[in-house]
Amino acid sequence: MSIPHPGVANAAFREAIRIRKNYSEAYLNLARFLIRQGRFKESALLLNELLSFDKENRIAITLLAGCLFAQQKFDEVIGLVREIHVKHVAHDFSVHRFTLEIYQQRGMRRESEAENVVIATESHINP
Repeated sequence: MSIPHPGVANAAFREAIRIRKNYSEAYLNLARFLIRQGRFKESALLLNELLSFDKENRIAITLLAGCLFAQQKFDEVIGLVREIHVKHVAHDFSVHRFTLEIYQQRGMRRESEAENVVIATESHINP
């Protein structure tokens, strides 16, 4: 099986979204495609659009956290993780690895310890 040219794949994903505006899987596939190309800003915009109509999409939340982290938008990553907890949105515990790394980089020991507790707890709930 041959891998399609990136331009063809990009166009196909965008066409799927155009035809069916609320088709989450097309958004996720295009977002992953953009991430593989290092187009984090564009992917983050797309993921935010997806989350506007599919607010509890765990994969989109995880990908968005990664995109924001890659763009060094650390305060936005922390805000996203806090928001999903306040709103009790189902999420993959792995989003916490981004906040943990940010806290460690900033020397925020208390927050790092608290994040480790969350990771340990949630990893048992959502393996």
